[in-house]
Amino acid sequence: MNVIIPGSRQTGKTTAASKLVERLRANGKTVAGFLCPGKNIVDLATGEERVFLSKEPVPGAQRTGPYYMSAEAIAFGEAAAKKQADYVFIDEYGKLELQERGFYPLIKELFPNNNCIILVRNINKEPFLERFGKENCKVFELTKENRDELPQIIYKELLH
Repeated sequence: MNVIIPGSRQTGKTTAASKLVERLRANGKTVAGFLCPGKNIVDLATGEERVFLSKEPVPGAQRTGPYYMSAEAIAFGEAAAKKQADYVFIDEYGKLELQERGFYPLIKELFPNNNCIILVRNINKEPFLERFGKENCKVFELTKENRDELPQIIYKELLH
């Protein structure tokens, strides 16, 4: 089952996903992919971390707002998400992906056939569902009110 977790900025999508990762691992499940706390990107299988967003232009970088996402960071995330695992996390489907840039090719490749858990800003939820299909996933809306309970709710749904 694929899962998307839409939420507004600064509601704790990455934190909730991190708690879900911990819960899955504690119960013998393997996870791959990446989370992006702050301006870094973390490979969930290895714990390796790299700078993801920078205000300084880098050759080959893709611009999103005031930030630049390096080609190296994108390649790092793609490699992290293509590792064999029970669940693959992608943080997040954003402005670049709406323009079919950033991690869009990765999501397009992985989403139909894997147990993907993708974080999405609320504003991008409907475009994501239109592009990838509502029948292909379950949506768990994250709010400040439910962010502490939501990882457990998703966990139970994934294992049933």
